[in-house]
Amino acid sequence: MLTDVCVMSSLFDAYQHDFQISLVADACSATTEGAHYSALFILSNWLYGLELFTTEQLSRRWNNEPATSLRTAEPDHLAFQPDEFPQVVARFQRRLVDAC
Repeated sequence: MLTDVCVMSSLFDAYQHDFQISLVADACSATTEGAHYSALFILSNWLYGLELFTTEQLSRRWNNEPATSLRTAEPDHLAFQPDEFPQVVARFQRRLVDAC
């Protein structure tokens, strides 16, 4: 399932209809890694209340074990300049795994 097409469109639709939305970031992909992360950044910067998980963390949550997620609450929390893209990807991955 393409992060930058099907997933992004569906999540924006769900957000507009006031659904509580979650995304398992490593359960979708795109034609390039850059497109995947660009879509994740767009979603996490503009869909307030979106909760992002890794597959492992969601499985832990379902099993009532301690789990982390990244919940967005403000615009542009992952804002960056184009030359900073690799560093922002790394920061996103750390926050996704380390967030409480």
